[in-house]
Amino acid sequence: MKAAGAGNVEMLRLLLGNGADPNAKDNDGTTALLDAAFLPGKPEAVTVLLQAGANIEAKESGGAGTSLLVAELAGRDDASRVLRQAGATLSDNEALILAAYRGQTEKVRGLLKRGADANARGFGNKPVLMYASNVDNPALVSLLIESGADVNARSNIGESALMVASFEGATRVARLLVERGAEVNARSKADMTALINAAWRGNLEIVRLLIDKGADVNVQATSGSTALELSQYGGPNQLEVARILKEAGAKK
Repeated sequence: MKAAGAGNVEMLRLLLGNGADPNAKDNDGTTALLDAAFLPGKPEAVTVLLQAGANIEAKESGGAGTSLLVAELAGRDDASRVLRQAGATLSDNEALILAAYRGQTEKVRGLLKRGADANARGFGNKPVLMYASNVDNPALVSLLIESGADVNARSNIGESALMVASFEGATRVARLLVERGAEVNARSKADMTALINAAWRGNLEIVRLLIDKGADVNVQATSGSTALELSQYGGPNQLEVARILKEAGAKK
C-alpha cells in the first residue's frame, strides 16, 4: 500500500477499514510495514499497521531483513522507536549487517564471536561485506573476510563489495578487496563495473588502482555508458580521471 510509505495515515486507515490486508506484498515482495519503516513519513503509519495485525517479523521475499532493520538502516529513529516498543528485535545477523553498515568494527567482532554469519544477507540479497564496504574501514572488512566472508559475493542486481567501495570512494577498502581476490572486471546485471563506478564518482586513486590491476577501460554498461563518458561527472577530479583512462586506452 503506497499510503504506508507516504505516511498517509488517514488513507491507510481507510484502506485497512475496507478490508485491505496489512500483510499483503507488492510485486517486489515488500509489505506495507517495510515501506512505512523505510520511506520518510509519519511513525503513526507504523502504529496503524501494527494495530491492524501487520507481522512485525515479516521480511521481503528472498530477503533477510525485518522492518526494524529497514528503519535502522534508513535512520528512521521514529519508526524504530515504535517498532521496538511493539517488541521488535534484531537477530544477530541483522545486528551484524547494521553494525557493518555503521562501521562498528568491535561490535561486528562481538557478533561474529557470538555466531553471526559473516556471509549474512540483507535487503536485495546484499551480503554483509557490501554493507561494510560503504565506509573506508579496512579493519572491519579484513575482519569479515578472515571470518569467511566471500569477497566476490553478489547482490540480486549483481553488485559486489568492490563496486560499492569504488562508488563510495573507500580507497583503502578497495585496495584490500583487490588484494584478497576481488574480481576487478566483475559486472553487475546492468554491466556496471568497479572502474565505471570509480570514474563516475571521480575517485581518482581507485581508478588508478583498478587500471593497474587490469580493469577493462572500454567496458560499456547496458545503458551504453563507459568509464570515460561518466568521468565528466567526477567533480574536481574529472579531467585527471579522463586523462588516466585515455592513457590506459579508453576510446570513448
